[in-house]
Amino acid sequence: MTRRPGASPPAWIPRDESGPQLLACGELFDAVRVRVGLAPYVLARLNSASGPVIQDACVWTWLVEPGSARKWSVRGAEIAFGDGAVLVPPLRPEPRTLPRWILPGATPTYLTDPGPLRAALTALAGGPHDA
Repeated sequence: MTRRPGASPPAWIPRDESGPQLLACGELFDAVRVRVGLAPYVLARLNSASGPVIQDACVWTWLVEPGSARKWSVRGAEIAFGDGAVLVPPLRPEPRTLPRWILPGATPTYLTDPGPLRAALTALAGGPHDA
């Protein structure tokens, strides 16, 4: 999936020349971080329900509406909100660099619907667990 034609990315996405930017969680988005070993399976399970994903060396990060994943407790996922932050890449980072976008522009807001994301994580990680 590629960016939708004519869709402008949100203003908080770094411009290409500025490089990745560290953005705080809690206002524009919260982050659901999934370890790299599980993340491709989550993406495959989500299929077209996935929004853009930030790929880094150890984790892939899905961005969701602020507060929508705050009370989650799912194996294999770390939830960042409030005092957390995400290194957000520009739309077109330098080749072979991380972080980078997977599925840039899959949703106009660059956020993933938290319901299908949680369902995919729960199914693949063996269900919820106590925090």
